[in-house]
Amino acid sequence: MEIKLPNSFWDCQHYFKVNLKTIVPIVSFFLLMLSSTSVFAQGGGTCADIQPFCAGNDALIFANCNDQDPNCNATAEAGPDYGCLFSQPYPAWFYLQIDQPGNLDFEIVQNTAFNSNGDPIGQGLDVDFIAWGPFQPGDDLCDYTQLQSFNEVACSYSAQPIENFTIPNAQTGEIYVLVITNFNRSPGYIKLGQIGGDGSTNCDIVFDCSVTINEGDQNLCGEDEVLLTTTISGPVETYEWYLNDVLIVGETSSEYLATESGEYKVIANGTECNSPVEDIVNVSFGPIVTAETIDIIACDDSSNDGFEAFDLDGNSSRVLGNQDPDEFTVTYYLTQANADAGEAPLTSPYTNVTNPQTIYARVESNVSTVCYATSEVELKVEETVEITTDLPSSVDICDVEEFPVFDATPTNTDIDLSLVTYEWVDQDNNVLSTEAIFSPSAAGTYTVNIGYPCGDTSFTIEMMVLASPTVDLGADFQICANQTTILTANTDVEGVTYQWYLNSTLLEGETNNTLEVVIEQGTMGTQTYTVLVSNDQCTAEDSVDLTLYPITNCIISEGISPNGDGYNDILDLNFLNDRTGIRKIQIFNRFGTLVYEQDNYTNQWEGQTTDGDELPTGTYFYVIDLAGNDAVYGEQATGWIYLNKKAN
Repeated sequence: MEIKLPNSFWDCQHYFKVNLKTIVPIVSFFLLMLSSTSVFAQGGGTCADIQPFCAGNDALIFANCNDQDPNCNATAEAGPDYGCLFSQPYPAWFYLQIDQPGNLDFEIVQNTAFNSNGDPIGQGLDVDFIAWGPFQPGDDLCDYTQLQSFNEVACSYSAQPIENFTIPNAQTGEIYVLVITNFNRSPGYIKLGQIGGDGSTNCDIVFDCSVTINEGDQNLCGEDEVLLTTTISGPVETYEWYLNDVLIVGETSSEYLATESGEYKVIANGTECNSPVEDIVNVSFGPIVTAETIDIIACDDSSNDGFEAFDLDGNSSRVLGNQDPDEFTVTYYLTQANADAGEAPLTSPYTNVTNPQTIYARVESNVSTVCYATSEVELKVEETVEITTDLPSSVDICDVEEFPVFDATPTNTDIDLSLVTYEWVDQDNNVLSTEAIFSPSAAGTYTVNIGYPCGDTSFTIEMMVLASPTVDLGADFQICANQTTILTANTDVEGVTYQWYLNSTLLEGETNNTLEVVIEQGTMGTQTYTVLVSNDQCTAEDSVDLTLYPITNCIISEGISPNGDGYNDILDLNFLNDRTGIRKIQIFNRFGTLVYEQDNYTNQWEGQTTDGDELPTGTYFYVIDLAGNDAVYGEQATGWIYLNKKAN
């Protein structure tokens, strides 16, 4: 028998603790906690390894330190005043913090086994303890000068397997230190729990597990995904991910690749945490935003003071560029800092305070307001400019002429032509061109709208297409020398004037629609007569070529010599056919025999019979029936002609 002496007679019971040294069967199994108990690793073996404890809904059951565990400290460290504990074998260090004030009653049980309800079912083992306090948050709990008798709360060195103690009148925030020892030194388990009192302990110091989504809230512009990673204090058994409080099925790892905007929550279940822990972040995906740098120009009024009201909102589309105005909002600010912060926006219209003045535009995504861009906006007040051009107000052209080309380029010498814009429209306001130079394709009213800072203007041109007269002098023809011929200008309009030309030389005084023409014998070459018809706006002309017949004086020849020399080879009656028309010619020999006959004759006879046989040299007689009454020959011409074949 070992006598266990008290360390402090005024604070401890006096008794003998009997060690029967009997072999205590060690139960080789342990039932894990179900609903009323929690099983944890043993407390700290030294004060430096002190573990937090709280008396929550479940009692704390932990494996004791014993002489079978080489990792355990066989005795407590020196330094503290252990009070009634004559020996301190295999200590377990704990601390607790007060939550609700009042008295707190605790029970310590050491046994070789506990069931799932936390009840001892094995052999009881002698357990002892000492408690110190109170300490305040921030105090060094391992300051041995404070772990002394003046801070001792309770102590027991009894031989019982069950110990009880009370912390009286505990106050919120106070901290108490507890050392539990295994006098038996045998393997087993210790149960520590609160069994009464109106005070409570703070479980936050024990169950201080936390999970953090490392990336925090994410506002992403121009990106479509972000990897969310987690950090947790303590081992984790499971993870669950939620988007807008809806479970993301199948996502059970510590990471999640987010591709949608919304609230992401991770719930982590830790093996040493009292309850699942969670963290929430908000992820927002937005577009890339751009803001165009622009100038806004206002035209000064008659005061010419350099200050005008600017329609900022009316220029937002220019700041947006190609971005959808339904998806972005444009605001304006006096400073870059305000534009970045989105604070103190300007109202539209805005009157400048200097000329020029720089303000700042902010383009913000309606989907994610953190996605924005800024740009400078230059406000300028400029004097009014009067644009001038060389454009006519009206143009008349003839229908045979090409359409004119209009050039709307300003003739001002003091403007920047690169800033000029053009818009040609017809009378129905249809846009025809946006270039300075324009050529219409039909009659009508044409307007060019010229844009220029403080010089917008327009010019209108009335263009008419006039019908040109037509004139016809007929086909070219031959005439007889010294014979008067009348040329007639046939036109389709009235009230026109005429001018006649011979071989491009104006015939003075010839202003009628007819012209008497006489070509003298011996005139060489073609004589070209031209008439110019005018109705004061449009003109038309026509020409006719006249040549003399090769028959001198236009008489019927009295002989031919068809020898192929090109002179006097045929009986040429073209002049007579042109003048009157020839129905038929008949040629007889001197015996009155018809040897040749031809209807619609012009110049076919060269001394042959009707059948094409050659006739001999000699005198022949002709009868020519005319189509009309010729001025010289009447309706029929008769006479003789000598055929000379001797030249062959």
